[in-house]
Amino acid sequence: MRRRNAGFTLSELLASLLILAMVTMVIASGVTVVKRSYDTITRRAEADVLLSTCVTSLEDEFRYATNIRTSNGVITYDSLAQKLSDVHIDTDTDNGIRLVSGVTGASAALVSDKLATRGLSVSVTDLSYEDDVVTFTVSVATTDKTYATKTIRVRPLNS
Repeated sequence: MRRRNAGFTLSELLASLLILAMVTMVIASGVTVVKRSYDTITRRAEADVLLSTCVTSLEDEFRYATNIRTSNGVITYDSLAQKLSDVHIDTDTDNGIRLVSGVTGASAALVSDKLATRGLSVSVTDLSYEDDVVTFTVSVATTDKTYATKTIRVRPLNS
């Protein structure tokens, strides 16, 4: 009787399955690393865009502000851009940076909340007005990490 040599033995099949499983694990771990890197890079880029937009908006707001004054550590001014009087900056984690009028109570978003994606929030701190210069720090962060911070000095044109 003649023996057939066609096909694979059980040990050859098990060895090929083991190799296939190991290659699959390597690929899966590589995909996880790439996704994590993509998320980190994207969040950092979005934080930079958000910071840049906020800084530009605040620079414009203070550059064209009139009647700037300080009372109890709060800077108030008249906003030409927003057409609001007796305005102060309000940072709220839910609503972002808002300009609030002390006269009418009306408020306007300084930057669209659609820019704050991926759990990013923006805040303004260290706001001061001395020697005709407004100084402030803008930070973009999540609940556990600060991604971008910038301190700005603006001299209003109308001071």
